Amino acid sequence: MYLVDRGAVKDVVLGVGLVGGALVTALNRKPNRVRTHSAPTSWGNEVAFAAELESARTWLGAEGAVRVFWCAGRGGFASTDADLAKELQSFRTVLAWSERLATERRVEFHLTSSAGGLHEGQRRVDSPTPAATMRPYGRLKLQQEQLLEQSHGLARFIYRPSSVYGVPRGKVRLGMIPTLIRNALARRPSTISAHPSTLRDYVSAQDIGAFMASESNQPGVHYLVMGRPMALTSLIATVERALQRQVAVVFTTTKLNDQHITFSPALRPVDWNPNSLDSQVALLVAAILKG
Repeated sequence: MYLVDRGAVKDVVLGVGLVGGALVTALNRKPNRVRTHSAPTSWGNEVAFAAELESARTWLGAEGAVRVFWCAGRGGFASTDADLAKELQSFRTVLAWSERLATERRVEFHLTSSAGGLHEGQRRVDSPTPAATMRPYGRLKLQQEQLLEQSHGLARFIYRPSSVYGVPRGKVRLGMIPTLIRNALARRPSTISAHPSTLRDYVSAQDIGAFMASESNQPGVHYLVMGRPMALTSLIATVERALQRQVAVVFTTTKLNDQHITFSPALRPVDWNPNSLDSQVALLVAAILKG
């Protein structure tokens, strides 16, 4: 858990992995930062977790609006319902805590959802509905969104990013693009459970964090997507250009994650201007080489 006090506004970030870490970086660049605090988070231990949230409430003080950002969760497309059960319970705990906080002051709740999880198998999605939850992970994200919509006293913000990539942080899953880069640098092949022609939409965590940190966003659902479908072969070619070397890939037919997931550019927020994949992959290569 990471807390930022900026006087009139205080931010609480739950989960500082790929997206949450990028959000914290963006928040720390904003003006009028008075103090920050990084607190332990006992995921899976509800008693300890509830006590940590109450300590955070004390740290926040009695004045100023609060923005709660849910960027937590280790679940992914391969997760089972059992894997995700504790994650849902932790979300319920944070949501209830935020509702109690909202009886005293203005509270915004910002949920990081998943465009891919909600629209797996759909192409050129141009509307928030209908969602197509083909896996437990998608059902989890939809349930979190529904719980937030049913909440009381909160200003509700939902972000649906597509396939997120960024500089690996700590024990966070590497993701496909960093894995391709690291394996290519080590001259190892990468295994991808999809077809070479599988189409996806890629966005950088840095762009997502900067957008979420803005105080000009309006409540509602925000699709943080590029709106430009890219086949895996094109993605690999992009990595090869940045590395200036060939990337060895093995496509496997087991545990397939081969559904197309693409989005219309019309879904993008008006003030969402993500950087190109080419420029961001080059930066990612530089960061990985730097170590």
